[in-house]
Amino acid sequence: MGFGRTSQCNDRKVADELGRNRHPNLALLPAVGDSGVMEGPNPAQPATDRYAYPPSPQPGQSPGVAETGQPTVAASGSPLWAQLVFWLSVGLIALASLALMADWTARNIEMVRMLNAIEASENQMKVAQDAILSQVPDDPRDADLADDKQLKAAAAAGRDEVAAAGEAARGLSFFPWHSELIAAQGAYLAHNQAWVDYLAAGAADPRTMFDDQDDIEPTWREAEVRVEAAVPLLPWPRINYRVNEIFANETPGGSVTAAPLPGFALMRS
Repeated sequence: MGFGRTSQCNDRKVADELGRNRHPNLALLPAVGDSGVMEGPNPAQPATDRYAYPPSPQPGQSPGVAETGQPTVAASGSPLWAQLVFWLSVGLIALASLALMADWTARNIEMVRMLNAIEASENQMKVAQDAILSQVPDDPRDADLADDKQLKAAAAAGRDEVAAAGEAARGLSFFPWHSELIAAQGAYLAHNQAWVDYLAAGAADPRTMFDDQDDIEPTWREAEVRVEAAVPLLPWPRINYRVNEIFANETPGGSVTAAPLPGFALMRS
């Protein structure tokens, strides 16, 4: 019986050792003594390795922090060149937006300046015509009109004022790519020049001011088309209103000026 008990204890020790070798974590369990009673921790196991299982992560803690005690750093999701391309694209878009806004502002400023010059020129035409009409005799005749010094002086003064207003319009500058505004300026200058020629001829011979003025009407209509085409996209307040006011009437010169002197040719003897 004693031999059999010793044999059983030896067999248990062998099985225990085999199990520990096959499963290293079993080394953490208490060893079984000769009496078959569980003994304390294996003294051969280092104290620091007796609890080899990693601690469970705390709530809100990543597994990497629980295992190593240090936060893990995730690798960047995009390479450096991709980030550079992204920020370069953002910068280009912002720069293009600023350029479009600046160009829109410049177009509106240039349009306002041109409308100011057109209105000033048209007003001088109206002033000149009113001055001429005030000097027309009640019963004009060719002989009287040809030598009428007051009519000549009124026409000469009007010529100079209208020409000066045209020079102010000619002095306006535009960005080279604002072709619509440049075309509108050229069309209106042609109309202004037609009035200068009309008044210059009247200063030499007042009778010419009572003839049909074939050069004024076409230039006025061309200026209307060009100026309306030059109105910027999303114009500032009152720009469209001012354009409509200038070209409102059927007669050349719109609402701020008058047509060439009408009908007096029928009064000649």
